[in-house]
Amino acid sequence: MGEKQSAAKLGVIGLACIVISSMVGGGVFSLPQNMAAGVKYLFMAVIFLALGIPVFMRARREQAPNEPRFSGGEKVVVTLLVLCAVAAVCMMCRGHVHL
Repeated sequence: MGEKQSAAKLGVIGLACIVISSMVGGGVFSLPQNMAAGVKYLFMAVIFLALGIPVFMRARREQAPNEPRFSGGEKVVVTLLVLCAVAAVCMMCRGHVHL
């Protein structure tokens, strides 16, 4: 007889989640395209990530002053990141990669 149909409404949080997931998904599919466009973008990303290490260290020091700056796995990642950034800068300075 008098059945009511409830319309499901999308709230602000649900809408924000949809937008964010669409942006992340679009980024995942455009990343290989940017990498195929040239290795210089990958080199620049590594350099920018390496420049963020001091910011990470300062934030870690403010949150936990008595703990070590990096854990075991983080030391490996930071070391590889810095080595790759130094190699990228050297290759750019020598002219192997053009910006």
